[in-house]
Amino acid sequence: MDVDVAVEALIPYPREVVASYAGGPGNAPQWYADIVSVHWQTPPPVAVGSRMEFEARFLGRRR
Repeated sequence: MDVDVAVEALIPYPREVVASYAGGPGNAPQWYADIVSVHWQTPPPVAVGSRMEFEARFLGRRR
């Protein structure tokens, strides 16, 4: 049996503002439910060669 799920949300801000916020790895724990923290391996901001580690909780486990 197949199940299709669609979710839609209206965000009342310009695309550029939303993209800038959502594209910033440091903001991930505030909007991505499974991300607990972000640890930069290189200095922010994001640039070519940037490295970071995301700590996530999924199905009760931290990864």
